[in-house]
Parts: sequence; C-alpha cells; structure tokens
Amino acid sequence: MEQEHFHLQLTPEYNCAIHYFKVNKPKRVILMIHGAVENGRIFYSKNGKGLAPFLCENNSDVYVIDMPGRGDSKPHASERLDHSQSQFINHDFPMIVNTIRHKTDKGLPWHGVAHSWGGVLMAAGLVRMEAPEFKSLVFFGVKRRITIKSVKKHIYVNLYWNYFGSLLTKIYGYLPARKWKLGSDDEPTAFALQIMEWVMQEKWIDPEDGFNYLKAFKKIKMPPVLSMTGFADNILGHPKDIELLIEEIGPESGEIVVLGKDFGYQQDYDHISLLTHTNAKNDGYKLALDWIIRFD
Repeated sequence: MEQEHFHLQLTPEYNCAIHYFKVNKPKRVILMIHGAVENGRIFYSKNGKGLAPFLCENNSDVYVIDMPGRGDSKPHASERLDHSQSQFINHDFPMIVNTIRHKTDKGLPWHGVAHSWGGVLMAAGLVRMEAPEFKSLVFFGVKRRITIKSVKKHIYVNLYWNYFGSLLTKIYGYLPARKWKLGSDDEPTAFALQIMEWVMQEKWIDPEDGFNYLKAFKKIKMPPVLSMTGFADNILGHPKDIELLIEEIGPESGEIVVLGKDFGYQQDYDHISLLTHTNAKNDGYKLALDWIIRFD
C-alpha cells in the first residue's frame, strides 16, 4: 500500500485535498466523504490505521477527500471562505468524481463510503448526477433528519448545535467548531446553516436552486446501501433516523445494522468510535468490505 495526496483546484478561491491510498492491482475504486465539523482523518490515522488503509489493503484504490475549508484543503474555513453545501453537491462533487475517473482504470467498479453528514452529501451528489457508476454505498452513522425526542437531543441539537452554532457563525463569520468543542474541524457559514436547515425540515429542498431531492430519488435507481450505526449512538445516528434516510433515498436494496454487544459485536459503538475504535476492524470494517465485494 502506498499513500499520496494532491490538491484539486475547484475554483480560483478554494481547492480540495484528496488523500489517495493505492495498491498495484486494485479490484475497485472507493470514494470516501467525511461528515460535518470533521475532515478525512476520520477514515485514517498517521500510523496507517483506519478504514481507508483497511480497504486499501484489501485490493482497493481509496480516495479520501477533505471538503473545502477542512483538513488539508486550502484555504481553511474562515469568514473569507464563502462555501455552501449546495456548491459542494452541484459543483465540487462532480469535479471530484470526474477527476478521479480520469486517474483510474475505466473497468474498475466504484463504491462510495461516508460518515455522518457525508452520506447525505454523497446521496445528494449522486442523484444530481443521476447516480453514475457507483455499485454500492456504505454509510456509517448517516442520517439527514433528527426526529427523535429526548432531553439530550434538545440540548445537543436544538440548543448547542442549531442555536449556539448559528450564533457563532454570526459572531465569527464561520463556525469555529474546534474552538468551541462542536467538532474536530471548522465549517464555512453557508455550509453550516444549510445543514441546520436540512436536519430540521421534512422537505428536502436545495436552498439555492429549489431542487427537490425527495422527488428526484423516486426517479433514480440508487446503488444498494449498507447503513451502520452504533448501539450507543442515540442522537446523531439513531436507528429510526438511519431508517428514515434509507426510505427517502430508496436504494435498490438496503440493509441497516446496529453495532452493539447485544447483537454479537465487540463494542457498543458511538458516532465516532464506529470508525476509530481498535475493534472496528473486526466489526464495521469487515461488514463494509463484505458489502462492497458483494456488489463488485
């Protein structure tokens, strides 16, 4: 396995860092998208651990992106970076896919892997591109709406994320998530506010061009989806909300797995440990690989 990274200039104002894990004779191409207030490091560590190296070691060429403003992408999120999720879905995502397509063997099957909000962006990007060659999708803790009702949800989502988070964007001109312990990376204002909007709304409408995603998914044949969540993930990846997204995007076939000790897995995983725990290799990683191979 070799690792390299390069920058894709998406506009004159910003680029996207792409971390490439490669093997000599790959059997497939895998694109990975991280979630909100984080970056591509959710999929790999400095010492070669994580889902991206695991899949690469199992005969996959893996591309992990840092969305604009995050990770190694330039510039970093600040009041000077004007970037929305609509722009990522409609402009950045197709450019990323087409760039990787030109770097890879045309005969290789494609698969998508995403964590948290990255799965929403991946699904939205695919339906806007009319679901190009992806054979399957694997989601970790991916939901669009948070419909569950609990005291913890009200505090974390309604008050801390939506109210306090939107207030911070007004004060700083971007969401300084790292400074205020909201996540591991920062978010541009427009991007963060659009997430807050989609999480709370039953409708799924692009705020910039009015595109109706729920209607579009009914017309497009989406790839099979394996959607995993942790038994201890009671807010950001509750099984009811995981299932709701699967119903919305209507994949050709879908499977939901809750990773917890009661179901025969080694840990009661939460939203992050689903990908970062040392035992994840034997649980979620293995399920992801089996799903991908199944649809090669």
